[in-house]
Amino acid sequence: MKKFAVVLMLIMVLFTLSCSKNKGTFLDFAAIKDAQRTMTKLSNLMEQYYVENESYPLNQEQFEKEIRPYFITYNTENQEVDKWDEMVEKVFYEGKINYITKDPKKAYFAFGKAKDSNKTVVFCRPAIQHDSTNMPKPE
Repeated sequence: MKKFAVVLMLIMVLFTLSCSKNKGTFLDFAAIKDAQRTMTKLSNLMEQYYVENESYPLNQEQFEKEIRPYFITYNTENQEVDKWDEMVEKVFYEGKINYITKDPKKAYFAFGKAKDSNKTVVFCRPAIQHDSTNMPKPE
């Protein structure tokens, strides 16, 4: 009877260990949430950039160069604080957001891998594609 109980216990332990992988931990959820939060902010900043420039950045290099200043905030002593490191480099696997556009006058696609165990891809894009032919022309 003791052998049966020991064998049953071992089977239960092995079954528990084989079914419990390191997926879905609180750290994973937090990493994904941080990446989603950055993408929400990026989406808003991209629309601000579009309003100011009537276009999205042309390529990855221009994206990194021209969008990074939008991550600068000011503290209570009116000093610049660059949030790029905190919101991009520390949040995404390989510390970057990938950027693609076929027509910078209309749309873009930005994505990155969160730092969770599965490297979950999070992304942002415009809610609607801009139609540059219907934009009012300045007089």
